[in-house]
Amino acid sequence: MKKLIILIAVIIIFFVFFLFMYFSPRNYEKKYEINKVEITEKYNKEKQYYYFNLKYEDKELEYAYKSKYLTKRGLIKDVEILEEKDTTCLEFESKYLEPYPLCYKDNKQVSYNLTDINFDSFIKKYKEEDKSYKDININYLNDKTILTWNYKGFNVLKKDNYQEINFLKKDNYNLELVAKVNNYLIIPDYDQEHSFNNMYLLNLKSMKLEKWDLKYEIYFDSYVVGVDGKSIFIFDNKDEILYELRPDKKKMRKIKYKGIVNDKWQELSLGDFNKKKTFTRKNVYNYEVINNELYLKYLDGNNKILLSDKTVKEIVAVENTTVYYLVDDKLYMYNYNYGEIKLLEYFEWNFNYKNMIYIY
Repeated sequence: MKKLIILIAVIIIFFVFFLFMYFSPRNYEKKYEINKVEITEKYNKEKQYYYFNLKYEDKELEYAYKSKYLTKRGLIKDVEILEEKDTTCLEFESKYLEPYPLCYKDNKQVSYNLTDINFDSFIKKYKEEDKSYKDININYLNDKTILTWNYKGFNVLKKDNYQEINFLKKDNYNLELVAKVNNYLIIPDYDQEHSFNNMYLLNLKSMKLEKWDLKYEIYFDSYVVGVDGKSIFIFDNKDEILYELRPDKKKMRKIKYKGIVNDKWQELSLGDFNKKKTFTRKNVYNYEVINNELYLKYLDGNNKILLSDKTVKEIVAVENTTVYYLVDDKLYMYNYNYGEIKLLEYFEWNFNYKNMIYIY
């Protein structure tokens, strides 16, 4: 009887260990072929995302999807090939991903909305608003709160609720030290000269504005090093001090020279900060503007995927698969569900726009 109990215990232990190993996230690579399309499927457990390379003839198309680890392999079940003139698109089927057409045109991968092939069935419908507030034309807000700087404060645009929050006495055109930390915007008191000893805290959930008296005085000759967790890090060039500010607790402190380099905290030198060293992270979705063209590059990918045929002057904000950007005096949004949408139009953005738009 004792031996039987030991045997059962051993079997249970091995079974539990097997389940643990089976369901534990792991990096893997699998290659398979569907309809003459060679597919490389990878999982990155550190960043929790799937990467796919689909090779058809001499064309390589890439796709990435953030997801928790699945025990399944071979997540793509079918691929349809569409060819028209100089364009090749692959439509794939999967129960576990969010498929959309992957397209190749003019010797590079492009968004499917830049082709002449009709993919209306993939595009999510939305209702245009056609409203205006404070000379801002509103086309669509994507269920977001969008704040635009009016030189003394913010115009706040939210569905069915527009308001103005002003707190400065003098017009200010330089917002280099404004930053978003979780649900807070922190704004130095720009009415002060040369340096500031208080900041404004704008709660983006409640739109409640508070004034924060700082423990230390900071010169305007400073820059934002980065944001991590609930803190923002600012380097004062004049005093050569690195500060950590925690807006939700209204606390600040001086800290030693350090920063985030490729996702890891590292010791840094004064020379690094004199060169305007900022935090760097390994993002799954990386957007950049090259020669006024907007591109997406995946973390493990090689392709630079063209997303828009417009002349883009600046990226405003990024939320994983959604990117917000300016074209002349218009704010656009792109993601693979909607394609490209114009959100707002504001004539003032022809002249001043740097760090003047915030999305929550």
